[in-house]
Amino acid sequence: MKPYYEDDLVTLYHGDCLEIDAWLEADVLITDPPYGVGGKLSKADRKGTAVHGLQGWDLTLDVRDRVLALWGDKPYAVFGSPRRLDSMPRHREVPLVWDKGNMPAMGDTSFPWRPTYELVYVAGPGWTGARGEAVLRYDHKTQTASKVGHPSAKPIPLMQHLVAKAPAGVIADPFAGSGSTAVAARREGRRAICVEMDERYCEIAATRLSQQAFNFDDLLGGDAA
Repeated sequence: MKPYYEDDLVTLYHGDCLEIDAWLEADVLITDPPYGVGGKLSKADRKGTAVHGLQGWDLTLDVRDRVLALWGDKPYAVFGSPRRLDSMPRHREVPLVWDKGNMPAMGDTSFPWRPTYELVYVAGPGWTGARGEAVLRYDHKTQTASKVGHPSAKPIPLMQHLVAKAPAGVIADPFAGSGSTAVAARREGRRAICVEMDERYCEIAATRLSQQAFNFDDLLGGDAA
């Protein structure tokens, strides 16, 4: 299948990751799959006002679990919601915690604490680098989703942190979104094979992987997803 985008390090395919198997040739999985929480994610209207809507692709964990079954015992770092502790994937030690900083968050507004963190499940051998805290503190700016054009934005420095500690080899991201993992892998000099079902997000990822995209991310303070 012809890639949607390709350069010396990154290959991006447009399509269903359960039908495109090129990513299974990689060595390390770093991905942000559906969370199975109903998809109530923030987005912005044309005036930039934050609104909330239902993302149909986030209704179940079925696709995530099928991807992990295909991946097998190879190393991975997979994002997840603390609302789905009933369905944690296999992981080592403890899940990492992504502390998003002092950002607005919805969830149950009658509950007196805001859900300002997500989990990262790390499994498999070969993770490397200096031993640090399991709480990864990378601020998540409230306007990133509207600026980048994707509802579940991840900071590029956070993704680079994971890529830098990843085992040797090619990175896979079968839920590429707007290209966070791809940009982080390229910045770390790592090859990556990515798949994204929504062509809108493929276009965003391809644009960000161009030279102009690096300037764009820098203008956002490195917090684009």
